[in-house]
Amino acid sequence: MSTGPQIVTRVYDLVVHLLPYVSQFPRSHRCSIGTRVEQLAGALLEETITACYTKDRLHQLRQLNIRLEHLRYWLRMCKDLKLISLQRYEVTSRQVNDIGVQLGGWIKQQQGKPA
Repeated sequence: MSTGPQIVTRVYDLVVHLLPYVSQFPRSHRCSIGTRVEQLAGALLEETITACYTKDRLHQLRQLNIRLEHLRYWLRMCKDLKLISLQRYEVTSRQVNDIGVQLGGWIKQQQGKPA
C-alpha cells in the first residue's frame, strides 16, 4: 500500500475523532474556535485525497504540512482554553504527530523523484 491511502485513512480517523469533541464545545466557542477546527480538519482530509491523485504533488504536500501545523496550534488553544481535556488533547496530538511523520516521509519521497 502506498503512502497516500494510508495517510488518507489516518486523516479521516482524526476528523472522525475530532468532530464529537467540537460539537461539545460551549456555545460561546463552538461557532468560532470549533468551526475553525472543523474547517481545518475537513480541508486537511480533502487536500490529502487531492494529493493522492495529483501528479506533481510536492507543492500540495507542503501545503498539507502547513495546514497540519495550523491544526496543531488550534488544538493546543482548545486545550489551553479547557475546551478539550488534557487526555483528549494527548490522544489527538499523537494522531496529528503520526500524520506529520507520515507526511514528512511522503514529502521526502517526492523530493527524491526526478523532475
